[in-house]
Parts: sequence; structure tokens; C-alpha cells
Amino acid sequence: VLLDSYAQMDDFEGLAAAGKRLAADQRLPDPKFRAKARTIARNAENRRVSDIIVAASTKEDFGSRLEQLATQNKGNKVGETALYNIFVRSRDRQDFSAMRDAGQRLLANYPSSDKLPDVVTSLSKDAIDLCQFGEAASFYEFYAKAKPKDESATSVLRAAAEMRAGLGDAQKAVLDFKNLTARPGAPNNVSLLRSAIRASRDVADFARVGDLGKSLVRGDGDSPLARWAGYLRISVIRHR
Repeated sequence: VLLDSYAQMDDFEGLAAAGKRLAADQRLPDPKFRAKARTIARNAENRRVSDIIVAASTKEDFGSRLEQLATQNKGNKVGETALYNIFVRSRDRQDFSAMRDAGQRLLANYPSSDKLPDVVTSLSKDAIDLCQFGEAASFYEFYAKAKPKDESATSVLRAAAEMRAGLGDAQKAVLDFKNLTARPGAPNNVSLLRSAIRASRDVADFARVGDLGKSLVRGDGDSPLARWAGYLRISVIRHR
């Protein structure tokens, strides 16, 4: 009844708040009701945010209104949505400087946002177009850390590792390869291990070289690559 009364008045802010309270009230015995209240609260909050953005879009100074909403509501859903709208609006207008600014603010203030895939994709593409490969790698690394369970996190992190290696940034490449090979279900293929070994060798991390060499031997049998890995393992022993 309480939720219905808020809905009938189109009081989405009150509906969202009431739904959250009911969802969190452990005294209510029915878990299905609490789950329903949680869904109602989420939908009401989305509707409230949508109404605010739509209202701002009718103003002549829409861009300024979005910026004001993003600043005044920093840390909540309204602020996140306003900032994302600034990002998309800037991208559509090909104002890439403003797009980068909004995107980087969104990553810094809302690292768990569901808008992350779109933002990181656009920012990394822009960085690559400007030949700023280190910055593109940073965006990929950020995404892999923020969304470790996402299906694309492994391929994104591998791209970052290979960019770092290609740039000669061996320290960061080693860290990326280390994080990559430690991921559940990470590809344990020859090319990945070989790249990781080279990066580790470049920073004289011979213990890491030895560990990766063992994996390469197991994965590639008696091939020339496996023999190369065996040679690297001997090098490790000599450096100990």
C-alpha cells in the first residue's frame, strides 16, 4: 500500500526511498517481497533520474544544466547519469577534449558504473588514434581491474600487456602479464607465455622467467619454443 501511494503520486524519489527501506528490513519475513521492493526501488530511481535529465534537456543551456547536475549530485545516480550524458553529447559532437574530460571524471568517480565498457572503449580508441598507446593501455588496465569478472577483461588486459611490451615499458608489461596469467581461465597459450617471459627477462625477473618457462615446456612439448624455455630455465639457475 505504501509503495502504491508513492507510485500513484508519481513521487519516484519517495518510492525509491521507501522501496530501499523495505528491501533492507530484515523483520519482513518474505524474501520475495523484499526482492520485489528492491526492484521497485531501482526502477523508481531510474525513472527519477530520467525525468531530471529530460527536464534539463528542454532548457536552452542543456550543457550547462548537465554540468550543474553532475557537480551538485557527485557520487549518486543523478550525477553519474548527467556526467555520462556529457560524455555522449561531447562524443556525438566530436568534441573529443570534452569527451576525454567527462570520461576520465566518470572513471574516477564511478569506477563500478555499468557505463564503463562504452566509456573505456571510446577513450582507448581516442588515445590510439592520437598514438598515445600508454594511455590506451592504462584505460584497458583500469577496466580489467574494475570489471574482473567481465568476459572481455582477459582480452583487454592482454592488449594492455602487449602494448606495454611493445612500448618497452617492461615493468608494467610484467605486471600485466602476471595479472593475466593469474586470472581464472586465462589463456595459457604459447604466444602469451613467450611475451610474458620476454617482458620478465627485460627487467631481470629471472624467478618469473623460470616459472613461466616451466609452463611453456608443459604447453609446447618438444618444440623449439620448449627448448628455448629450457635454456631460459638454465639461465635462471645461473642468476641465482
